[in-house]
Amino acid sequence: MHGGCLSAKLDEQVVFNQLGYRESAVWSLLLASGYLKLKSYRIQAGRTQCELALTNGEVRVMFEEMIADWFSEFTPAYNAFIKSSNRIFFGNTIVSENGP
Repeated sequence: MHGGCLSAKLDEQVVFNQLGYRESAVWSLLLASGYLKLKSYRIQAGRTQCELALTNGEVRVMFEEMIADWFSEFTPAYNAFIKSSNRIFFGNTIVSENGP
């Protein structure tokens, strides 16, 4: 999400027990909690389709670090995949304690 938007369906009736299996509930919660902002939306057949973006640079850094931590314990080959994915999505490298 290097300055781009994410297209997602939203559910205005977020039920927390749905977070484990409904993608729309996750995006709705991130929007409601201020981690994402609404860029545009349209309603089709009673469903809300939105273009979402990160709210600011601090949130972007938080997500970059969180994703890097998820995969920090995996094999070096997998870590190389994550680092290259980070360059694609965020336009930079993940810096670890051992260097980039």
